[in-house]
Amino acid sequence: MKRVLARLVGGVVALAVAVPLATYLWLAMAAPAAPLKSWQTVAHLLRAPFAPRVVIGDSRVAFLPPRPGVLLVGYDGATMRDMEWLTGKLCRLSNAPVTFALGVNDARTRAHDLAGSLAAMERMVHACAPARITLAAAWPVEQGKRIADVDPAVVDQVNRELALLAERRALRLLPAPALAPGATVDGVHFTPETSQRYSDMLSGS
Repeated sequence: MKRVLARLVGGVVALAVAVPLATYLWLAMAAPAAPLKSWQTVAHLLRAPFAPRVVIGDSRVAFLPPRPGVLLVGYDGATMRDMEWLTGKLCRLSNAPVTFALGVNDARTRAHDLAGSLAAMERMVHACAPARITLAAAWPVEQGKRIADVDPAVVDQVNRELALLAERRALRLLPAPALAPGATVDGVHFTPETSQRYSDMLSGS
């Protein structure tokens, strides 16, 4: 009996090591964007089938504190184009409601390809069942403190296009609020208080 138990425990341990390692090696070959080739992505993929809700976003999502029942999938600097590949994988693994919280990095001058970003978002919506998708408008940059390469006018344009997409595909849309002075630390990244508001909105609280 002890031998059987030992073999069983050994098999479970081996599986617990082999599955993440195999997933990481697959990501190293298959993932198109460098940030996705990480143990962080391995964790997201392994947790996705069990998550009651999934939020996919950029650093504003990545910096949110963990929240029970919500899988926060965020990457610093991520655009819609960056997250398209991973979104397809997550939506095949999970039937949970999905919130897309992207757009501010698509308004950066260094990454500006609005047509490409919006086409990627269309494909992300197609990859998931539209009935379970929520689009979050990109919260604005804080005036007087904005990061130099984020264009507020393009953020507004991104949000107009997201609103049109939501109307066209019958998606739920979370509008962006106005930001009070002091809501961010650098014009884009939120203070803890603003992050809590953002987390509550994305999580449906």
